[in-house]
Amino acid sequence: MPKKPAPIPLTLGSRTLATAYPYRPPGKRHPVWSWRLAVKSSTTGKREFLPLGRLAEAAVPDAMLGAFEAHDPTAMATDDGDVRTMTDLLRVWYASLEARTGDAALACGTMDMYRLQAIHLRNLIGDVRLSDLRQGHFEQVRDRMVEPTYRASRDAERDGKFGPKAKGRGYGARTINQALTVCQIALNHAKKTGVQLPDRVLDPRTFRVKAKRGQERDISRYRDYTPSTEEVSTFYSKLRKRSGAVAHFVFIAWKTGGRSGEIGKLRWSDLEEARDGFYLALEGKTGRRRVALSPDVAEEILSFRRPNQGPHDRMFGKTYGARGSAHIVRSLESQGVPEERQFTAHGLRRRWCLDLIESGVPISVYVDQSGHSGSVALEHYARIDDRARRAAAVQVSSHEDIYGFLGEHGLSVAQAIEILSAHLEAQRASGDHLRIVSSGEAF
Repeated sequence: MPKKPAPIPLTLGSRTLATAYPYRPPGKRHPVWSWRLAVKSSTTGKREFLPLGRLAEAAVPDAMLGAFEAHDPTAMATDDGDVRTMTDLLRVWYASLEARTGDAALACGTMDMYRLQAIHLRNLIGDVRLSDLRQGHFEQVRDRMVEPTYRASRDAERDGKFGPKAKGRGYGARTINQALTVCQIALNHAKKTGVQLPDRVLDPRTFRVKAKRGQERDISRYRDYTPSTEEVSTFYSKLRKRSGAVAHFVFIAWKTGGRSGEIGKLRWSDLEEARDGFYLALEGKTGRRRVALSPDVAEEILSFRRPNQGPHDRMFGKTYGARGSAHIVRSLESQGVPEERQFTAHGLRRRWCLDLIESGVPISVYVDQSGHSGSVALEHYARIDDRARRAAAVQVSSHEDIYGFLGEHGLSVAQAIEILSAHLEAQRASGDHLRIVSSGEAF
């Protein structure tokens, strides 16, 4: 048997995109090896093989490139030249995601979603120069993705390798909204990296559509709304009496900050009881984390468990994670909550993250519990309202008053604390502190 050639990688800079392997030795009619290309599946994340045929070793690289471009027809596999068009921006942005390592690396499913949506954007507005980018281009993305002809062209391009074909329909609201959101993320990346963008306002999310196919509606007003603790508590109290599954979903999102997909995958075994209390194990795009629960929260979650459910049974149906926000919005509408104050599961996550930030927990604890970095917390989750602004003003005023008072009396903070401690100790010895506390007086 002839010596087997070594595998040949298809590389781009420091990244290996695919690898060709010889798998059938030469025969009487064919004096060269047969080769096949190993690539990562966009649906399962596992390796799949594309046949290249019998090729001389020198001809394998060209065949690899052609097969890979057909499998993944993106503009990502190019050099890192100047960022001038939307295609250039998508390429550089996606490459920055691939370069992440360790805890910062995104899950395979998230990367596949980003890549497929970037392909849509490349096909529809990729040749537009960034300096010429306008809101009308994002509206064009929405209108073209609704058309059955565009989806049919994508199905033909992908050759049915990524799920069933559309059967004469255009893309749904979820896919269109994902594409517009990915566009916004890429534009944010451009701003952070210093890429020159036009001065005009660019907001792709303005053209997101309602869940019903083809029906246009600006849902950004309440999709981005972050409810107050009182609003969530009132909503949950009413919901608890009627809908068990939705109430269960809302309560976990409110008390753990879990993403919709993370909550949808939960099993009862993920509610862990340790020596020091309860934890809920959540696993999503940033990996696995354990969120600490108070005993009353754990007891409320367990109250939704049916007697016939075992530890390995799912808390929710298989597709509930994708539909959870829709159920929440419908429940809010049934309770008469106006559109501008409606929220989704991610609004509950923002509420939880904001409560964590306002409570003053160390940033390391916040990162561990929330599943994202401290910079993301400050940029996206630290929502500032008028109440927070007034509280800051009062805090500064009180700070100035205290230091001004101490300065007038020639005291330092340490001296003032020492005097107050001695005074309190004397009151405790005499029992006067009980009278003072009950009357609300200050010493």
